[in-house]
Amino acid sequence: MLNRHDPSLSGSGQPVIDYVPSLDGAGHVLIIQGLNMAGTQATADTLFNSDAMKPILQQASSSGSLQSFELLVETSSIGATAPRAEIIATRFHPE
Repeated sequence: MLNRHDPSLSGSGQPVIDYVPSLDGAGHVLIIQGLNMAGTQATADTLFNSDAMKPILQQASSSGSLQSFELLVETSSIGATAPRAEIIATRFHPE
């Protein structure tokens, strides 16, 4: 487990994962973003983590189709890597 007060940590971040309607309304777009490469990689790792995403996808698809959602992910980075990522907030948008 990382010690948040460890001076070797180069920072922390709160990257996001968004699944939102496309601008033309014909589909959806998946946005994965962080303030740096470590944050962006942490969101990708979270997205492909079935234990983390299963409850999110179950809740987002409760109406039979996948509704839009936003996820706030917390990371701590060491250099250019983010060894730990955790979903700390969710927001679901009714279609």
